Amino acid sequence: MKLLIYFITFLFLASCSKVVDYEIPYQGDKIVLNGLLTPDSVVQVSVFRSIPVGKEIGIEKIIISNAYVELWEDSIKIENLLHTQKGIYRSPSQFRPKIGKGYKIKVTAEGLSSVETEMEYIPEMPILTSANFQDSIFISTNRAVVAKMTFIITQTLKDDYYWVDFRGYKDGIVKYPNQTWVVKNINSCGADNYGMYASFIFSDECQSFPSFPIEIKTETSDYDGRFDSIKVSIASINKQFYDYQNVIAHQPIGGFDGTFSEGKTLPSNVKGGNGILVGYSQVGVVFGF
Repeated sequence: MKLLIYFITFLFLASCSKVVDYEIPYQGDKIVLNGLLTPDSVVQVSVFRSIPVGKEIGIEKIIISNAYVELWEDSIKIENLLHTQKGIYRSPSQFRPKIGKGYKIKVTAEGLSSVETEMEYIPEMPILTSANFQDSIFISTNRAVVAKMTFIITQTLKDDYYWVDFRGYKDGIVKYPNQTWVVKNINSCGADNYGMYASFIFSDECQSFPSFPIEIKTETSDYDGRFDSIKVSIASINKQFYDYQNVIAHQPIGGFDGTFSEGKTLPSNVKGGNGILVGYSQVGVVFGF
């Protein structure tokens, strides 16, 4: 009897389904500008055009290769960035940003509204007062290394924000393995993983101490054999970049959760367009196994 009731209920629910056509609002094509500015690298940004949600367009259709891209430092124009490949614009003079200076990008492209970013300042480097590597254990069954890393950072400003990135090396070559990074008790605010879990962001909003430890437990494997070293980079970032990565970290992608989750808008500092320009400065430390 129960089976019959379940079957009838299933037929009833199936017969009540209805397909509803819904057109997602689209405000027209805009310039999408993204860039990371750091004293460690030559200035480089990407410039594309936006597309409607669900529309399939090849990468060659969204690349903007003939844009006029200006680099400004404070109130002074530095130069025009030149297109190199696939929507990437780079400084022809190999210009690198300076700590404490403000930068913005202006972009003009045919058929699209011009855009410019808000002024983005390069923050001071984080002060790394201690870095220790402990408990390195090689597990032969899955060729993994389990380790604990402890860092102590001294705050440079109130409400600092940080980005920590890991890269495994073998014989001087960067490896991209399956990897899991477990962050333990950074602070009461916690930490947010994103990407392939080789990076995470955190803030000191819940900390009142001039310095605080980061404890990280890592298990990492490499199909080509174990790493011989790991480089850990710790970068100072601003709140906007922190919020940007926070949205990415908490947005489900695919599956049941992704289908029924509420969409979130990525923060942007590109006036008249989309994307984000952010500045950061970093320190790095290498641990050998």
